[in-house]
Amino acid sequence: MKSIRINAPGGIDVLQTEEAAIPEPKPNQVLVRIKAASLNHLDIWVRKGLPFSPYPLTPGSDCAGVVESTVSQVSNFKKGDRVFISPGFSCGTCRFCLAGNDNLCKDYHIFGESADGFNSEFVAVDEHLVFPLPDSVSFSESAASTLVFLTAWQMVVDKGQIKSGDTVFVWGGSSGVGSAAIQIARYFGAEVITAASSSEKLAVAEKCGASTLLNYQTDDIVREVKAKTGKRGVDLVVEHTGAETLSRSVQMTAKGGKIVTCGATTGWDAKIDLRHIFFRQISLIGSTMGSRNHLVPIMKLIANGKMKPVIDREISMWEIQKGHDLIESGKTLGKIVLIP
Repeated sequence: MKSIRINAPGGIDVLQTEEAAIPEPKPNQVLVRIKAASLNHLDIWVRKGLPFSPYPLTPGSDCAGVVESTVSQVSNFKKGDRVFISPGFSCGTCRFCLAGNDNLCKDYHIFGESADGFNSEFVAVDEHLVFPLPDSVSFSESAASTLVFLTAWQMVVDKGQIKSGDTVFVWGGSSGVGSAAIQIARYFGAEVITAASSSEKLAVAEKCGASTLLNYQTDDIVREVKAKTGKRGVDLVVEHTGAETLSRSVQMTAKGGKIVTCGATTGWDAKIDLRHIFFRQISLIGSTMGSRNHLVPIMKLIANGKMKPVIDREISMWEIQKGHDLIESGKTLGKIVLIP
């Protein structure tokens, strides 16, 4: 089989297509033929080098496909079943895992980050990480959904505690996490303000349900948000950009409001005025991924047309260098899907 490998971190040239043996499923594992995978900003960080990524490594955290084969201990799947796979896995036995908070497990891993991922033709994975894919959801839609919708769900619902009537601000409304967060917030009855860098990206965010559209290249974001909310600010900020935006996120958050952050695409060393945090009693909350238990409900919402992943384009998996280049250009409108 073909597989993408990163033998050492670096530029896009380190993404190499290699030949490997099709994996043999172990007891309680399912062999899946991958029909679609997708790229995330996480893939860019992994390619450039993360201290906990074990190189050589196959990247890729999202995928969907069909069951190729199983072992005798597997009872829930058979050859030909359409499936998707959890982007993360954990020990399964600690107090967090047993409470359904697997992403808090000290042994939590994300495929393609700290373990071999899905940029390959086949993958063997534990049965409990495999889920039936509804017929109404395409392989590409599924592959474009799992990581970003799971991440956004925890940010907006679990940590942000969204409720009807709230006002939410989402940075990067056309991005994977941003577009998912907009749709989730709207599903729960919130009003959404978003910012992006172009009219094309804002048009994507508008289709997802954002009602106020701001261009962070030209608009004074904090002033516009304060004007829109009668100087009160927003109840929740979905923050995944980091150094360039966090201080503005703090300034636009209402008293008692929340900022939930899951990433730092513009840098890690954000600076904020702590007086805003304690005087206005703002909660600054970190978030990584989400409970695996949310995957099936999320996929049902997508299957029923309540939510829809935003896909920029499909390309061959073996053109992955082009995909990384497109993401780093900042011009994509949604997810890049890789077809083996």
